[in-house]
Amino acid sequence: MKAYTAVLTILIGVEVFLLASRSDVDATIIRARGMLYQEQPDNKISNLYNIKLINKTHHDFPISLKLEDNVGEIKLIGKELIVKEESQISSEFFVFIDKEKITKRKADYKVGIYSGDKKMKTISISFLSPISR
Repeated sequence: MKAYTAVLTILIGVEVFLLASRSDVDATIIRARGMLYQEQPDNKISNLYNIKLINKTHHDFPISLKLEDNVGEIKLIGKELIVKEESQISSEFFVFIDKEKITKRKADYKVGIYSGDKKMKTISISFLSPISR
């Protein structure tokens, strides 16, 4: 009887730990299928990405995307991202980077997912360009 109580206590403790440590949002970012890159007129290269966000909380929150290390900028396609409680949304966005800052044909960059000033998650993306130095 004491052994069953001990095992049950351990299992409850593990479950509480897992629930307390899970993230509020889950996100997946992938480059748009069939699109390599686009050369923009202002000496920039752009890539198109799809994002899927899942809200695991009981309240709505707005999401903003920022390219870390100030290497470029992100422009959403369509309206701003607001994730409703316990739901998911999908959207698309462009990443624009100056040609001078690109050093490889395929480079990895970090996208920060923010709700207000709070960073929710960081995701790595691959950026393709015509440059191979």
